Amino acid sequence: MAGIETLVEDGTVRSVEKGELVVLVERQDACASCAARGVCTTLGPRERVVRVRRRRGDPEVGPGDRVTLEIRSLTFIRASLLGYLVPTVAFFAGVAAVLLLTDEGDLVLGLGRDLTSFAAGLVGVAAAFGGLWLAGSRPAARERYSPRIIAVRPGGDRPPPGP
Repeated sequence: MAGIETLVEDGTVRSVEKGELVVLVERQDACASCAARGVCTTLGPRERVVRVRRRRGDPEVGPGDRVTLEIRSLTFIRASLLGYLVPTVAFFAGVAAVLLLTDEGDLVLGLGRDLTSFAAGLVGVAAAFGGLWLAGSRPAARERYSPRIIAVRPGGDRPPPGP
């Protein structure tokens, strides 16, 4: 059941790939009046692609079917924080490391201190994204951060399920 603790969206299944559904989700009209619209990533394109991991017991779904997806709000917020906060902290940690470990006027790798600290920040961001990608590729993490299918409506050329 949808409520404050869950986010619910409808979409159309585009394809089924290796145990995942590729779902095209259209932004809801309610987004236009939402107080968080200034910071929410859903105000990008009108449509976006969402990958939904198939779970044991999920109904049979095929291309063209309409599905209703649900994800816990806390899970969505946690994923957003990880995706934004970890790389930002890694950038500043890389910059700070060089600035704290070198003296003014030092040349590191033939570059000035400021340019080297910036490069170290970029290396920190790359390492953070690499770590997030590795952590997110684990089956348990993929299961945890994937939306659930809560309803299916046959569409396209698929006949409705019979008795």
